[in-house]
Amino acid sequence: ALARDPETAFDDASSQISRLRVSSGGQRNGRLAQSFIVASQAQTLLGNDSQANALLNQASATAPIGPAGQAIRAYILMARGKQALQDGRQADALLLYRRAQAEFIAAHDVRGQAIALQVLGRMFTDIGDEENSIRYLNLASETFSGEDLFKLNLENNLGVARQNAFHHEEAIPHFLAALTL
Repeated sequence: ALARDPETAFDDASSQISRLRVSSGGQRNGRLAQSFIVASQAQTLLGNDSQANALLNQASATAPIGPAGQAIRAYILMARGKQALQDGRQADALLLYRRAQAEFIAAHDVRGQAIALQVLGRMFTDIGDEENSIRYLNLASETFSGEDLFKLNLENNLGVARQNAFHHEEAIPHFLAALTL
């Protein structure tokens, strides 16, 4: 729903934030932090970068301290990485996604780790470094394969990276695998 209709996603997240603020009584709350992240992502898609950043700051302030909030902090880093990419700050984005990957590892969140790895792989494809792209995408594949949408994106990204590296015959099975999902 976020990508299709960011305005509705923002409204839904804002409603959730209002409800959770009351029920949490000012305590740090993972669901509240996650709602701030969704609201931030919606604002990023709507082009409201300053509001998106303010919402990420609120997510950071409400995320649980310690291990309970580690994955949430990693998702905040990924959201900041996405903002950096959209602003053309690839070097900052690379650092943020690598930090997110490390946080996901520490949180034992293989899905989040694999998503961060896949984004890193796509970033290397975008700058023409297919060797690193394939390496990161293969790591993502080895880390997690539990969702069809994730596998579809991963197979397409691996196909593109291999095609860009002029390994056309190696790209074909990835595109075919994506078609079967």
